Amino acid sequence: MAVISILFVLISVIYYEQVISQALFLRPSFKKMEEYIGVLFVSNDEKEIKEYMSKVNILESELLESVKAMSNAFLLIQVLCFFNLMYFFS
Repeated sequence: MAVISILFVLISVIYYEQVISQALFLRPSFKKMEEYIGVLFVSNDEKEIKEYMSKVNILESELLESVKAMSNAFLLIQVLCFFNLMYFFS
């Protein structure tokens, strides 16, 4: 039972590392998107709003797969932590 628990912990660590590396990779893109959205909130020019909305949509489509992969890794980590906790209590 200890071997299975250690295996769950090791797999969790690998996926944590994957999530951390993806988060560091995506951080500049999210900062850029936050900047675009900040301009959208204060802008009154319809042309500028359309331009920044298209930039946000393009950036969103580029980041979609990476964010989905990171989200799936978090879900797997959650399941593994649950299994590890169950082994700990048993």
